[in-house]
Amino acid sequence: MARIRSIKPDFFRHEALQDLEIANPGMYPMMVFAGLWVIADREGRFEWRPRRIKLDVLPFLAFDMEQTMSLLEAEGLVQRYEHLGETYGAITSWDRHQIVGRDEPPSEIPAPSGEKTPYFRPLNQTQRFKVYERDGWTCAYCGRDMKNDRRAACLDHVIPYAQGGTNRELNLVTSCKRCNSAKANKTPLEAGMKWPAGLGEYLDRNTNTVCHHPVNNTLTGGAEVLDKEREGVKGIGKGNGVNPPPEKTAAFNARAELIARGVSETVADDFLKVRKAKRAALTLTAIDGLDAESGRAGIPLDDALRECCSRGWQGFKADWIKKGDGNGKNGSSRADRISATIAELTGANRHPAAAIDGVATRVD
Repeated sequence: MARIRSIKPDFFRHEALQDLEIANPGMYPMMVFAGLWVIADREGRFEWRPRRIKLDVLPFLAFDMEQTMSLLEAEGLVQRYEHLGETYGAITSWDRHQIVGRDEPPSEIPAPSGEKTPYFRPLNQTQRFKVYERDGWTCAYCGRDMKNDRRAACLDHVIPYAQGGTNRELNLVTSCKRCNSAKANKTPLEAGMKWPAGLGEYLDRNTNTVCHHPVNNTLTGGAEVLDKEREGVKGIGKGNGVNPPPEKTAAFNARAELIARGVSETVADDFLKVRKAKRAALTLTAIDGLDAESGRAGIPLDDALRECCSRGWQGFKADWIKKGDGNGKNGSSRADRISATIAELTGANRHPAAAIDGVATRVD
């Protein structure tokens, strides 16, 4: 089955391949080598069947595919090996030049050692969230708490994938993006960072078995964390095994603060509703300002907030009571101002006409 693969510019400057092309005209070793990439599975292995491969690679050109593949083998570009009577091939530089998609199925062809290589598909969104919850949304390297800034969180491979690290939960840890960038393609030891306790596993390419990094038994008390607990996520306390989770600070209770300053529960609840409707959080600093302004106006804080609730104010200024309501109007209520305006327009408040006594005289 053909697959999509990548090709680097260095391929076209490969001296050994070009020398092979020049020495064997009409055998197309460069094109055949590139064609083997799309035939190989995710581990760079394929069945060594030159006649079948010829159907997929340059089928309309007349040349001996078996001879060309032997040239590539002699150059060390591919490896031919047998297992249980079947002949297979492997591209020797596969891991250095190909990045395989996560959805490609695992290899069914055994490695030269005879073992099949396990493949662990990257975690989906739900599985990633479980890792974040396991670590308490805390960076394993700097201890940053990201519960309220989850966009800053990402998953980091303790042992980089390029160095054989797996995609399983035992090799993944919560990290802030800054530490993830600083660590880059290194292990914690190489980057000068603390090793997360109980984490770090890799695939041994020689035996095709998953191994735990020995640093787990010598650094940060990793041996005390059971792998079964980490694997199942359940039973793991919050924190990352390196830095304890930061202590939670008590949330500010605006309602309790208002009541403590002499505001009735009803007025406190109504004023909080006004602030919420206007999307204005009521902080301690805001309450201190309201208290100071009510003192300047010479009224209790309860009366000031009661006035705010009746007029729909989210704040309070002493001048609004002494000189007006903040809009240049007098200190009368809105109903009084409306009544005065209507009386003025209808003439109800005009003075009665004065009586005029006199005799009219016609002037010619």
